[in-house]
Order: sequence, then structure tokens, then C-alpha cells
Amino acid sequence: MVATQWTIRNTFLELAEPVGARCRASSDFNVEYSTECLMSAQCKMNGIIEKTCDNSTSAGSWADESDEEREKIITSVDLTDDEEMTIDLTDVPMPTNNMMQCSWMPCMLPMSTAWTPPPSPTRPSEAPILPKPVKTQCVNLDQTQTTVMIRNMPNNYTRTMVLELLDQHGFTGQYDFVYLPIDFETKACLGYAFINMVDREAADSFWSVFNGFSSWSIPSRKVAGVSWSGPHQGLEAHIERYRNSSIMTVGTPDDYKPIILSNGVRTSFPSPTRKLRMSRQSGRR
Repeated sequence: MVATQWTIRNTFLELAEPVGARCRASSDFNVEYSTECLMSAQCKMNGIIEKTCDNSTSAGSWADESDEEREKIITSVDLTDDEEMTIDLTDVPMPTNNMMQCSWMPCMLPMSTAWTPPPSPTRPSEAPILPKPVKTQCVNLDQTQTTVMIRNMPNNYTRTMVLELLDQHGFTGQYDFVYLPIDFETKACLGYAFINMVDREAADSFWSVFNGFSSWSIPSRKVAGVSWSGPHQGLEAHIERYRNSSIMTVGTPDDYKPIILSNGVRTSFPSPTRKLRMSRQSGRR
């Protein structure tokens, strides 16, 4: 244990440096002070101060004394410039764990008991959007039905996306007409498309795949429904329906027009048989 000494030099009270090596301060340990230790040191300091004050004047304040009188008071103490008065504090008890704690330490929780936020409540899955039922249509028994209508599609779908959807499910070369109606103002599809399959077998296969289909290429809760197109059925009927339509004018974007294909390759649409009128929707653009 390093001894601590108090030193008086020319009536100034100083704390002598300990001989041993200093320890670097660290905030990782509690700093404790002993009231007993402080009281013992204070008592010894008071004894020194009383010895100095006994030789001081009692008339007036220190500032009221003359220079000569202040010199007499200072030299009257039994100390010279080279002399030192030391106080041995080796008998003063050092701080222990039982002494009063005077420092503040933050409470650190162990990693095993660290606070974790509660899990967020799971959001219930939203219900799918089912297609509306369609009315029963009159079927001509003499006509082979090949044109299907897929309904309740995502409104962000484009004609190119419809073609990719058909090819991804193995219908490449099995359809020869596709028309996806588009709203000219919102530039979004109306949610349905007309597709003519090359034969009835391909139409039945299309029906089995896309009736109740929901695996769209974009996030959507819509569930597709399939029905027969009416009253037009077959490729020739749809060509006559749209070749003279205002949708085929030059001012209409190509993505808004119906197309025909042969073996999966797009071909030119037959020319109109009369002068085409500009549609009201294309005039609003």
C-alpha cells in the first residue's frame, strides 16, 4: 500500500505525489470513497491549520494588516523555506467494498436477457377476387366453338404479356387471334381478352388451364374465369368484326389493336373494305 503524505510549503497545503506508479483511470470499475478516510485526513489538516492560525493576528482581516505585520505572521511559523511538514496517512484505512459507494455505473444486461421487440402481428391473407358469373349463351350446335374469353385479368396486363402468358403454358402456335381491349384514357386494359384457338381441342385445353388461374406475372389477387366468346366465333368472324372498326385507324397505338398469327408468328391484318372512322376514344388522346 502506497503511503499518502500532506505537505505544507509556505502556508500552502499541498498533496504530495505518491511514490508508486499511477493507475490509469477506468470507467469500468466503481469508484468508492470512505467517509472514515476523509474524516481522518480532515482532522489532521485541521491541526495544521490551527497551528498556523494561532500565530496570526486577531485584529481585523488579513487585508487590513501592513506588509511588515504580514511578514511577521508568516515568519512566526516554525517553518523555513527548505523545511517541510509532512502528515503520515499510512494509518488511514483504505476504501473497501463495504464503504459507501459514490459513483454511478449503468446497469448492463447480459446478452441472454437482452430486450427484444415483440414480433409484429401477422397480417391475414387477403381474399382473392373472383370473376363475376356470366350469363348462359345460346350455342349453335352446327358451329365449332374455338374463341374463348378470359376474364378478370389484372388491369396492368398488356398484349405482349398476354402472348407471353400463353406461350409459357404451352400454347405456342395453338392460337391465331388475340385482342386485349385497352382504355384510351387510363391506358389500362379492361380486364378481359378474346383469343381464338386453332381447334376445339386447343380451346378445351385453354379452358382447363386458365379457368381459375391466378399465377400472374405481376402481384394480383384476381382469379381468372374463362367463357365462350359471343356472338362472334372463329377467326373469320373476328376478322370481319374488326377490319372495318375504328380501332384499326392509323392514330391508334399498335398495342391497342387486335392481331392475327400463323404458327405463332404475327401476320398483317386484312385491309378494311371501307373508309375507317376515327374512334371517339382515339380522338380524346
